[in-house]
Amino acid sequence: MYYKVFLDTNIYDGANYSFHNAMFSLLRKMTEDGALQLKINSVVEGEVKKHIGRDVKVAAKKLLEAVKDRSLSSFRNIPSFQDYLMIPNPKDWVQKAEEEFEEFLISCNCDRISINGIDVEKIMENYFNQKWPFEAAKTDEFKDAFIVASIIKDIIGTEDVLGITEDQTYCVISNDKGFRAALEQGTVGIEDVRIFPGLKEFTDYLAEKDNYAQHIKAFIESGNADDEIQEAVKEAINSADISVESLFWDIEELDILDIDEIEYTPYIISVYDEGIAKVSFAVTCKVTVYYKYTDENESYYDKEDQCYLWQKIVELEEEYTVAFDMVLSLDVSNCKPEMDEDDEEILFEDYTESPSCIELEKDRCISTEVVSETDPFYEDLDGEYDYATDVCPDCGSPIGIANDGGNGFCINCAPNH
Repeated sequence: MYYKVFLDTNIYDGANYSFHNAMFSLLRKMTEDGALQLKINSVVEGEVKKHIGRDVKVAAKKLLEAVKDRSLSSFRNIPSFQDYLMIPNPKDWVQKAEEEFEEFLISCNCDRISINGIDVEKIMENYFNQKWPFEAAKTDEFKDAFIVASIIKDIIGTEDVLGITEDQTYCVISNDKGFRAALEQGTVGIEDVRIFPGLKEFTDYLAEKDNYAQHIKAFIESGNADDEIQEAVKEAINSADISVESLFWDIEELDILDIDEIEYTPYIISVYDEGIAKVSFAVTCKVTVYYKYTDENESYYDKEDQCYLWQKIVELEEEYTVAFDMVLSLDVSNCKPEMDEDDEEILFEDYTESPSCIELEKDRCISTEVVSETDPFYEDLDGEYDYATDVCPDCGSPIGIANDGGNGFCINCAPNH
């Protein structure tokens, strides 16, 4: 079977321009094996390069600004740390990312299809009639319309010249619903054209033709490897950097309390002769976290004394729904159709890809428990800590139990009133 594969811009963006990840590595290998040719046009190629220039430049600038922070200046004179502070210029990061993109296209024997000769009249008709990809909420989708038209023209041209047979399939991958709908409408009646919402679904389609891969997938879906997968999910979450969305203040402490209700969908990427399978998992679960932070709006920091005169510390326990993808290497040498079911097993080998960071999104917060909202303390004359409940109108000192004058003023100012 030979595959012609067109990737929409959002597929490259969704991979964060990681052209050596498990999915893209499979495309490279299939090209080496003579089973795949990548397709692209000038619109997608231009968009990807534009997005690389935008996204990579922003990230590289943040990295450069971080190492230039004056708090790290002392490390510039320590030989063992000097290399860590040598961050390339943002434009060098962009150039390298573009080079990686070009190298990926070359390695996949990329065929650049032209947008010349597309039916512009038909595109304008679809625009005025609000047909896909011109949705009611997304009327200005001319770039997508050009991409779709060029793909259809390429498919029809391939069918006329070479004939799309059972040994050749044209695959288009896009997570844009309107894009896929427009392509489906334009390819009605043309056989052996497949449209997928993501690379996981495409690799799963490839695995359907491999009986051994399907056996492994069925074994995982039956729950026979559930303990290994669940532990791998928990380890991936515990190893990731956890952040809370839209929290304006720095988190002083964050702990994962519980990970439960783990659900996953396996997608076979490839199975190797050595008995190792690479499997992508779309994971959802519930994560309960504890964290605390200082509410700066309800606190007062004295810059001269470099301490809080009063401080509000918020401690929370929150439960979130979390979703992410990970790719595992699994030992499947003891999972074969000819084996007795009781003897079959799948063992975890290693993480091929796992999330480096997980953001807890507020719209996915299920429940919140306030552990404490502690009003802060100040140090009194005896060197002990007391809670500030008010501020003296005369001298501005925080008032607590130890210095409350009883009339709204501190003990030093109370006699004056």
